[in-house]
Amino acid sequence: MPGEGIDEIGVEPSLGVLALIQQLTFDTWSALGEFVDNSITSYWEYIKSHPEDTRFDELRVDIAIDEVTKRIEIRDNAAGIPNNAKGWHRALELGNSNPDPNHLGVHGFGMKAAALWWAPRFTVHSKVAGEHVSRYADMNTTLIQDLGLKKVPLKEISEADADDHFTRVTLYGLNQARSYPTGTTIRKILLYLGSMYRTFLRGEDGYVHPRTQQPFLRMTFRGEEIQAPEFEFLEEPFWPSPQGGTGRKVTWKKNFRIEIPNNDPSRVNVKKFVVKGWVGVLKTMSHKNAGLFLKFRGRGIGGVGQGANGNSDTFKPSEVFDKGNSWKKQRLVAEIDVTDYGKGAMTNEPRMSDTEKGDFLVALKNKFREMNFSQMAENFRVNRGTGFGENEKKKLERMIDETVDVANKSFAHLATITDLIEATPPKDRPTVAANQNRFTAKSDIETPLRNSAEFIAEFSGPGVPWLSVLNAQKGSGRSQIRVNNNHPFMRRYFVIPQNDPSGVYQIAIAMGAAEIDRPGDFSLRQLINRHLDATASLEESSGVGDE
Repeated sequence: MPGEGIDEIGVEPSLGVLALIQQLTFDTWSALGEFVDNSITSYWEYIKSHPEDTRFDELRVDIAIDEVTKRIEIRDNAAGIPNNAKGWHRALELGNSNPDPNHLGVHGFGMKAAALWWAPRFTVHSKVAGEHVSRYADMNTTLIQDLGLKKVPLKEISEADADDHFTRVTLYGLNQARSYPTGTTIRKILLYLGSMYRTFLRGEDGYVHPRTQQPFLRMTFRGEEIQAPEFEFLEEPFWPSPQGGTGRKVTWKKNFRIEIPNNDPSRVNVKKFVVKGWVGVLKTMSHKNAGLFLKFRGRGIGGVGQGANGNSDTFKPSEVFDKGNSWKKQRLVAEIDVTDYGKGAMTNEPRMSDTEKGDFLVALKNKFREMNFSQMAENFRVNRGTGFGENEKKKLERMIDETVDVANKSFAHLATITDLIEATPPKDRPTVAANQNRFTAKSDIETPLRNSAEFIAEFSGPGVPWLSVLNAQKGSGRSQIRVNNNHPFMRRYFVIPQNDPSGVYQIAIAMGAAEIDRPGDFSLRQLINRHLDATASLEESSGVGDE
């Protein structure tokens, strides 16, 4: 009966799906997050009804890994697991869900699944404040299967300190294909957990201690404090176009609330979904910080990675951020509560049908445009040094110093060459045979004096200069402006097509068009090519840019 003490836990349903659980596609950080969810839920439910209990002023969750003893331990000082069916049965039996709408684990699946995903054996040791006993359960799947057990005992351990309260989950060994986090994975876990639980770490959306009104959660991973991401927001007038702003300066962060009608007949008894949060424009452009962050009851379930895996873990749907490389993808940021939609059995996405997701994204797009945030994120340009913090200023000054230093060395080298400028146009290109089977991309150009030409971006062979201009001969077609993407200068600064070289192409087109319209003026291009050749040679010899 609920409320009565228990001394054993049923395990037969859990082990029946053990093989399936071990094949789940958990990420390392998501699997660890399932334990954090239980800690937060236990603590939050207790302090809401016991705000004056000073034993619960702060929740600590510590994740430790010991590769020598082959253990992963998740420790907390939450309220512990009570000795009744709602407590221990709900904690360890798969599918025993929690009906409390404030609970993070609504499906009764996450923590147990995560433990079994990690390891063939895990133990749970927990104590409730005010009792002189703690309780301990050992879920050893190998032993349970070998002996055909249907229940495992819940052991009691005498404790001297009645005020102590905790839960410790210890994972022993690893299942096949699992490994202990090392190297960059450790950094990713710190970023992911800080991002997922940012609402609790910051104390937002009312998730503060009801008595102190302060954030209550502190987390560590391998002894390192986990931090929530923080943003700086743009302070500028509204820019209706890229040409500039109008009006007074404002801080580009604002709360919003949207009511989205339910148009999906499969979701019965739901007339609308309430979505709320804030939207902002970042002061400094950032691919990893920009994007939508979706949360369910405070816990991140979408766009949570903060760029830990590059752009693959940011959420920038084209309905809101447009297609291609828009400026919005580096400046527009929003944190959005989608609790009304619910979440899937796993906690990496909201429970939305395709219809609901489409309606949700269109509503966001319209709201952000109505508030002028989409336009501001797309139109604002940092110019005249505005918007630079001290770090950006120092970085720019350092880049200028390094660039000028290389240029000075290049010019000193060129000054020793007597034939800087030839009297006749240089032979820009080797024979066609030297460039066959090289990729080229081309497009038509009409110069200011209406001369017809082609702009060609190619990956040429050795010895081809950065910029070549071939004037049309009588009866032999059009002129050509050719940029060599394989030139050391281009390879030094661009990985094409990952990096966009369109700005450099525009300079090349302008120079080439001027030469086509004034065929005798080739000396400037020749000097530029010589300078870039010398610069590349100097950088290669000095190791500039080596990683």
